Amino acid sequence: ESNAKSAAFWEWYAGELRKVNPDIYLVGECWSDSIATLEYYNAFNCFNFSTAQAEGAIAMSTKINLSTQKTADTIDNFTNTFINFYNSMKAKNADGMYIPFLSNHDMDRSAGYLFASAHSAHMAANVYLLCSGSPFIYYGEEIGMKGTRGSANTDANRRLGMLWGDNDTVADPEGATYDKSKQTNGTVAEQLAADNSLLRYYQTVIRFRLEYPEIATYLDDHIEKDWVASVYAGKTIVQRGKEANDQINILGDDGVPVEYHERFWKSELIDFVILQQDAFDDIDANCPVERQKMMYEMVLGICRRDFRFTDFEECSQFFKGLINLFRQMNYSEWQSEKFHGYKQQIEQYVLAKTE
Repeated sequence: ESNAKSAAFWEWYAGELRKVNPDIYLVGECWSDSIATLEYYNAFNCFNFSTAQAEGAIAMSTKINLSTQKTADTIDNFTNTFINFYNSMKAKNADGMYIPFLSNHDMDRSAGYLFASAHSAHMAANVYLLCSGSPFIYYGEEIGMKGTRGSANTDANRRLGMLWGDNDTVADPEGATYDKSKQTNGTVAEQLAADNSLLRYYQTVIRFRLEYPEIATYLDDHIEKDWVASVYAGKTIVQRGKEANDQINILGDDGVPVEYHERFWKSELIDFVILQQDAFDDIDANCPVERQKMMYEMVLGICRRDFRFTDFEECSQFFKGLINLFRQMNYSEWQSEKFHGYKQQIEQYVLAKTE
């Protein structure tokens, strides 16, 4: 009865939101079984808890017992669970979408039972990232980051600072007690340098998902035509920036043309504004697709401009100022006066350097 009342409220609430924006995208959390979850599908898509966590269908079909070298269940267990839910979901709402995930901020991290060394984490990535629907990745899963509540009984150990490995200053949340020596799978920087790392595997699987024609067609229809090509353009800028930074580190700031610094800072612009997200800020942590699209197109347009810098210091100062303006824009409510104010400042700031 309580689920029925809750579902009725959320259906009304979602309807009110769609009156304001018919294209709004909603995902709900009903930490319960599939039967209870399905009650909410007339309002929004829901995270699928039956296939998540250590005892969920994804892990049970992919985690390896190191003694027997076998999984607890066969992949049929997952496919049957998925098909049964999918059919029931479509009967409830023809536009419903399956939302798979491995773990979240309230759960022990999946690397504690999906061992990268046994390739369980790789198999799990295959299962949920290539499945129908819209998969969600909890930050750090792509590098096998660990964290459990443990005897300290604190969720802070499940929400540790990302292991970037690039001399970053990201700190663990207050109350975290997790032993850093247990983080044995490496950092982002280390895994990017290794062709056979878990992170590289995630990148390959995601690239395959994006390159699949039906997926590209869906993105063209629901976001923008040639959206995949646009995403790859940004990826190329990031890669070129990394290459330029390698040369700068070897030859020194004055040992390379200013264009190398510009290339590097354009990649930093994409990284800081688009790829990074402040999970502790309510606005930046909940960014609708329409806003993401607009921000990405704005950043990509700037990266495609040619600037005039007399030296690397001028280039560095310009992009640091630009990144700061974008960050303030990211913290501003979507379409608010403050948001448009920062947008106008950025446009004027960029125009002054390209005229």
